[in-house]
Amino acid sequence: MAKEILNQGAVFHFANPQDPEHDITRRVGNVDPDASEERLFQFGDALAMLRNDSPLKGITLSTTTAVSR
Repeated sequence: MAKEILNQGAVFHFANPQDPEHDITRRVGNVDPDASEERLFQFGDALAMLRNDSPLKGITLSTTTAVSR
């Protein structure tokens, strides 16, 4: 059985200073499956600077994988 990662996406969650009850989210597709957690957080922090320093709260990764015999 073989597994092949077809693609990986990420959703970055930021705090919303104007409305603390609702997070700001940004979705990114085609994320390198071999990217380290540190690299993903560096990218998220860079996005946070573009969002008027809305702090990064977390990252959700989604992976599409194909399995064959």
